Amino acid sequence: MGFTVGNLIQSVVFLLPHLLLLQLGTAIWPVFIVQGAAGWLQGWLRYRSNSILPGWVVHTLSNTASAVSTMR
Repeated sequence: MGFTVGNLIQSVVFLLPHLLLLQLGTAIWPVFIVQGAAGWLQGWLRYRSNSILPGWVVHTLSNTASAVSTMR
């Protein structure tokens, strides 16, 4: 498949479960652009580092930042 096609497929698969967020409201659809880019980046990190650890770290940090940003 090669990196480009393979990474595109995995980033779409990464995005699919996040579509459940649309249940919160359709006004948040722009978030999916960021999540698609994050999926692509995490695939690139996996490809470059030959490890899933950098992707785990990025995913954990982005989830933490998102949670903190919604706290009052």
